[in-house]
Amino acid sequence: MIAGTLWVSLFAILFALPFGLSVSIYMSEVANPKVRSWLKPIIELLSGIPSVVYGFFGLIVIVPLIQKLFDLPVGESGLAGSI
Repeated sequence: MIAGTLWVSLFAILFALPFGLSVSIYMSEVANPKVRSWLKPIIELLSGIPSVVYGFFGLIVIVPLIQKLFDLPVGESGLAGSI
C-alpha cells in the first residue's frame, strides 16, 4: 500500500512538474502583460478549488476515459490516480 502510494505520487509529479514549470516560465518570462493579466486570475481561481473537487472530476471524467482507452474492465488505476 505504501509502495502504491509512492508510485502514484511519483507519476503525479512526473505529469504535473513539466506542465507547472512550463506555465510559470511562460507567465514570468514570455507572456505579454495582456495575456498575463488574463491568465493569472484563471490560475488563481483554479488554485482555490478544493482538491476533493478535482478528485471527483477525475472519478467522473478520467476514470471512464482510461477504462475505454485501454479497454479495461475497471478504470480505477494508478494512472487515473496520477492524473
